[in-house]
Amino acid sequence: KSPEHRAHSLQHVPSHVGPMRAARAAKDLQEVVLVFSSTLEEAALLEGTNFSVDYVLNIMTPFMRLVCKEVLSEQPQNPSDHMASFLLEQCGAPESLMKQVMAWKCSGTGVFNPLV
Repeated sequence: KSPEHRAHSLQHVPSHVGPMRAARAAKDLQEVVLVFSSTLEEAALLEGTNFSVDYVLNIMTPFMRLVCKEVLSEQPQNPSDHMASFLLEQCGAPESLMKQVMAWKCSGTGVFNPLV
C-alpha cells in the first residue's frame, strides 16, 4: 500500500490509540492474513484433499468476517469462550443449552483462555 493510503487509513484511528499502536495492529493483522493464506496454499497443494476454492470463498470467508466482526465489536476478555457461546447462539442452540453455557461462563470454573 502507498504511504498516502497508510496515512489516510490512520486518520480513521481513534485519538487514544495513536499511530504507533495502530501500525502495530495492522502489522499483526497482516501476519495473520499471511499465515491464513499460506495454510490455504498448503492445503491446495496436498494430494488427495478435497480442497475447494469455492468453499473458502463462499463459506470460510463469510465465517471469518462474522467471527472478526463479533470479536472486534465486543472485545471480550476471553474471545474463545465468547465465540463458543456466540456460535452456538447463531446455530440456534436450544435455550436450555445456552443457559448452561452462560452459567458455566459466569461461574469461571474450568473456563480457560487458550490465548493467554
